[in-house]
Amino acid sequence: MSTKSGTLKLFTIHDLPKLECPRERIRKLGPESLSAQELLAVILGKGVRGESVSTMAQKLLSHFGSLV
Repeated sequence: MSTKSGTLKLFTIHDLPKLECPRERIRKLGPESLSAQELLAVILGKGVRGESVSTMAQKLLSHFGSLV
């Protein structure tokens, strides 16, 4: 995905429709409705400059293997 300036736009949770966001789903359907990556992203809360919380969660899971 690129912008008019040709730079890459990162996908974030804010790009999802509100009812599909992990925080909304956890409230409505419970934590078992989320993937490990989504659950970790909710726990982390936000990413860092240049890296979304979803990307951080995925990298942590890749490095450590799981939440358990």
